[in-house]
Amino acid sequence: MNPDELIQSRIEELTSTNVLMRAKAEDRLIAYYKKLEKETPGIAINAFRKMKSFYKANYVALQCRDQGYQIQRETDYIPTTKNIQEMCEFLAFDSKVYLVTLAETCGRPGAVAKLRWKDIKNEISTAIIPCQIWLTHKVRLARRKYFSFICGDAVQLWKTYLKVFSKLTDETRMFKSCSCLRRQIMRAAVKIGIAEKNKKLQPFKLQNIRKRGQTILEECHVPLNWVDRILGHVPRGAQGATYSLPPVEKLRAEYSKAISQLTIYKTSSGLISSDVAEEMIDQRIKKIVQETFEELLQKASAEEVVKLQRLLKTRL
Repeated sequence: MNPDELIQSRIEELTSTNVLMRAKAEDRLIAYYKKLEKETPGIAINAFRKMKSFYKANYVALQCRDQGYQIQRETDYIPTTKNIQEMCEFLAFDSKVYLVTLAETCGRPGAVAKLRWKDIKNEISTAIIPCQIWLTHKVRLARRKYFSFICGDAVQLWKTYLKVFSKLTDETRMFKSCSCLRRQIMRAAVKIGIAEKNKKLQPFKLQNIRKRGQTILEECHVPLNWVDRILGHVPRGAQGATYSLPPVEKLRAEYSKAISQLTIYKTSSGLISSDVAEEMIDQRIKKIVQETFEELLQKASAEEVVKLQRLLKTRL
């Protein structure tokens, strides 16, 4: 059934005098949940809750009880600075920039993956450390921007990474999709032994890097409402969201207390190899040339195709 048919069926069932008929939609959803739980237990409850929300939004709410998570994660593994360094060794350069930025901003994985040039451009080319960047997260149906900071490690990586982009506009996306970055980092986590291959509920997940950041900020005695501001949470405490409004420089000073623990590399050693930027730029040039040749091949005759293919092999 399509969404309209589901709602129409629910309306008709509610008008029935038969109790069993009125509960038919609940029975359907529970049967669907049980089937999904056998196949993909990790996402079954999320699908169940989405369906309940769908009916509620259309003013025909279901009365069945939330099934809750049947499988619980035994423990959370908070990665150490050494763990993050080891993961970086197995990552492509853009994923390394993402991981270090994630660790230093304490941001949400999705928010960091969706960074645009306008979110980082204000201070990235200056000598200000920590450097302010803007992150975006959802608040109910709206989106809200908040600022966080990155230390010298991420700033140095970003300055090299930006050389790869031939043209930057305010809306230029800085990373590939979050799911792609997540997969690469989880593979690296498996290689260093803090995650297991094909295990459903890992002790380590990307969100735990954010938990590492909050733990460090609290250990450094940053005021709790201000920790919430840096993480993009609603400040806790009595009227914290309304009255705890620290200016940027005050937050920067508080964040600076934790730089020695948040930073991933204490020195520039191991952070960037001397020729990595040139290597990345060469790869980008090759990709542009390849794409240009492919466009020409589509328009060329058979004889011209052979000549172009030979030329492409000799040039690349």
